[in-house]
Amino acid sequence: MSDNTIYGKIVEYLKKSIEDGSLKIGDAVYSENLLCEKFNVSRTSVRKAIRQMVGENLLVSRQGLGTFVKSNGHGFLHNSICMVNHYSRLLRYDPTDTYYMDAIYGVENAVNLKSLNFQMFSGYIDGELDVKTKMEHIKVDGLIIDGKYLNTGNADYFRRLSPHIVILDGNPEESSFPVIAPDATPAFSELLAMAEYRGGKIIYLYDDFNAICRHRLKCFKAAAQTRNDVVFVNYGESLTRDNFDNIDHYYLIKTALDKAIRSNPECRTVIANSDLSAIKAMHALKQSNFIVPDDIAVSGFSGMNISTMSDPLLTTVYVDAKGMAEIASTHLFAQIEGKHQEIPTLYPTRVLRRKSL
Repeated sequence: MSDNTIYGKIVEYLKKSIEDGSLKIGDAVYSENLLCEKFNVSRTSVRKAIRQMVGENLLVSRQGLGTFVKSNGHGFLHNSICMVNHYSRLLRYDPTDTYYMDAIYGVENAVNLKSLNFQMFSGYIDGELDVKTKMEHIKVDGLIIDGKYLNTGNADYFRRLSPHIVILDGNPEESSFPVIAPDATPAFSELLAMAEYRGGKIIYLYDDFNAICRHRLKCFKAAAQTRNDVVFVNYGESLTRDNFDNIDHYYLIKTALDKAIRSNPECRTVIANSDLSAIKAMHALKQSNFIVPDDIAVSGFSGMNISTMSDPLLTTVYVDAKGMAEIASTHLFAQIEGKHQEIPTLYPTRVLRRKSL
């Protein structure tokens, strides 16, 4: 019998022991001596089997203590939570956008209340190899992951670090993990009612290269499903993802708006899917000799600080990043502790009424 077959049988045996309850979550795995004697093999085969199960996140090795059963609901073994941020640390200090700083504070506060350690990873991760080379040193009980990672897939490769994962602000339809996302439909309904009062057509200005924006698009469509006065304008529809990320969005927005307004001269309102897009839209409209909001009103989404710096001040949908992060943490703690709690995954939003709409 080959070593490969022997080590595979050890893996199968340990998995069966976990499934039938002989080895319970948090239990130390059978000793090397016991497994060597049971299967009449060397320590090499036993250690190979253990390494595979550690790699599959079924077991966890703790230096000086041993190897323990690790699966959903295993409890806190490392007493540490990691937040994975798509952006670099420098962007956390952008005074026009405190979203990521607020999200970090929300997770950190929740983790501190549990007397756990908080870790932060900032940087670009692209697939399992990147996780292995850039994050292999991280030993945590769970991860809260920036929803930007859903742009290139389901982020399943993070399972290498932990089976306990929550996505913060993404598209719930694109992930096998729980996603905490803004409940934007009621706020969009309120904006649509404000726009209806003005009369004329309503433009929804958006892009769909981003999982977060795809969720907002879904919420807007739910709010507008019975209406026939909405024009959908995807200002990035002619580009690839790489091109979209490396081009000035102002030019895209101005070109798309000019075309849409020529086709719909009765347009009186633009609802943009982000504050940045809304402010660029306002500037584009002014360049085309429209007065905001007298001729065409504009609103945004996010509640960024920059929304208080425009002229006129931007009406927008406020997203409470700190509150969402705290709920994401609550979901993660429940996963780790094996609790089945009814915790909402959609977080309330509210409209900040200002002069642009």
